[in-house]
Amino acid sequence: MKKNDILKIVALCGMASTSIGLFVNSVGVFFNPIADALNISQGEVSMFSTIITFSIAVGSMILSKIVNNANYKKVYLISLIVSALGVVGLGLSNSLVVLYVSSLMVGLGCCAYSVVMISLLISNNFDSNIGSITGIVFSFSGIAGAVLSPTFAAIINAAGWRMAFMVMAVLDVVLNIPGLLCKFTFRETNDEGEKKQFNFLTVGFISGFLVLTLIQFTLGLPQHLNNLAISRGFGSVGPLMVSACMVGNIVSKLIAGRMVDVIGTMKSLLIMCCIVVSGCVLLLIGSNAPVLFAGAVTLGFVYSITAVIAPLLVRETFGVDNYKITYPIVVFGGNVTNAFALSAIGYMYDFTSSYNLAIIVIIVMCILSYLSAVVSKKVNN
Repeated sequence: MKKNDILKIVALCGMASTSIGLFVNSVGVFFNPIADALNISQGEVSMFSTIITFSIAVGSMILSKIVNNANYKKVYLISLIVSALGVVGLGLSNSLVVLYVSSLMVGLGCCAYSVVMISLLISNNFDSNIGSITGIVFSFSGIAGAVLSPTFAAIINAAGWRMAFMVMAVLDVVLNIPGLLCKFTFRETNDEGEKKQFNFLTVGFISGFLVLTLIQFTLGLPQHLNNLAISRGFGSVGPLMVSACMVGNIVSKLIAGRMVDVIGTMKSLLIMCCIVVSGCVLLLIGSNAPVLFAGAVTLGFVYSITAVIAPLLVRETFGVDNYKITYPIVVFGGNVTNAFALSAIGYMYDFTSSYNLAIIVIIVMCILSYLSAVVSKKVNN
């Protein structure tokens, strides 16, 4: 591997650490402090995370169509400035309006280095070992989340949530410096021709769209693992289950990336879906701490599907030329499900006083996701 390729991978790891590790995996620790300080409900506070997620999804669809070799670095720099200022705005928030506007700035700003753009950059700048590179890059979103969540919690306890946001803004800039220094390229394609030729209203694309849309529902459960442990009478295991799930997140991405390179996307998807379903079964029947802990670890393998296998499957199914216009739409569907799942799983628990229904729904979603992939591959091939 060339030195320039290694530098690009380091830069991409920084992008994943910030756009996902900072703005998605680490924001949960801010909910309670903000709610207490502004005297608002948890639901009102958590909405800022939803705004970030949706604005990333919408912004990524738009940005992916306009970036090219000539303007990407300028777009990246402007986006970084906007997102960093948005984080500062979060730290200065004294009302819901300021909190939500700042969240919108963060989401729209980090589009230039979020999941969609990272996947496009990998696809356009590497020709071999793409699965392994994708796994390494996105594993850093889990590593950042695992390291920075407790770090921000400690800063909040010591200096308050406003100072923690200022530290987040600094990290956002610092971790993206390698990306600004690298020269990324985009393969020249006839975008207008692609838009006219590609038909989204086909069985092949709709089934492919459902792969990520369905599996993303699973990502709502990790946020409830602590409460699941409490509901089973193992409250002391709850925090460990969340950490165990993050370990599964990191390890599975590294494994999945290599698996795709060796055995292909469909076999890798089947194996990971089976592991995730097994984890759900363990959580469903778990009556002791070790079983629940094992279920949490294997549940974490779902992140390898959403972050590593899904983009490679889209690239393989719809082709490199169509990747730039298909993947952002697929990710948008997944993000909508992800935002919906967190609340839906909570409501299922409220109505049934148990997480069993939610877990069963997730198992069904996993199975349907794989079957959708089978249909999409068969139709498109």
